[in-house]
Amino acid sequence: NVPGSDQIIQREQLFKLAEESYLRAIALDATYSRPKYALAVLYVFELDKSEAAIPYLLDYLRLQSKDVDAMFVLARAYYTTNAGQKAVDVYDKILSIIKDPVKTTEAQNNKKFILDALYGR
Repeated sequence: NVPGSDQIIQREQLFKLAEESYLRAIALDATYSRPKYALAVLYVFELDKSEAAIPYLLDYLRLQSKDVDAMFVLARAYYTTNAGQKAVDVYDKILSIIKDPVKTTEAQNNKKFILDALYGR
């Protein structure tokens, strides 16, 4: 047995259970937006399934149009699926609505990073 392998297996099982639970919650009530966001976060940050997260995030943001945290997740999903310009567009939207200086700086830095990568600045 590789050290830590039991923990990895347990972690994967928990992620699978979480995914199934979120999908079931969405199936039971498609208007309940929180499981869509939670599933998208799981896909983007834990399961490396950013492409699968995008439709859930777009649907969630149709219902919760001012949720900046969800917009950050969407921008990350776009970036990790090689849709850099879409990520930049999301950061522009974030910058147009937020007042929080910490999130403003984060959005500006992320946008600059993507633009530098896209256009070799």
